[in-house]
Amino acid sequence: MRTILTALAFLTATLALSTAAQAEITYPWCITGSYKGGARSCMYTSFAQCNAGIHIGATYCEPNPMYRPGLDDSSMRRRSRR
Repeated sequence: MRTILTALAFLTATLALSTAAQAEITYPWCITGSYKGGARSCMYTSFAQCNAGIHIGATYCEPNPMYRPGLDDSSMRRRSRR
């Protein structure tokens, strides 16, 4: 009985960790500068969308250095098996 509970706990933890890793989405454009004390806000899919999000002076848009094309959420979807 103890072995079954240990295996079940291990399986539950493994599934919880594997789904959390798939939730991260990296966007290609960031607002950078004096925005929130120099913070970078990378939540824009296009340069035009990034520019439209600028509300504070001395900020600018730049490519996200962490963005890797092809590794976003849409490319991670699995095909259904028939």
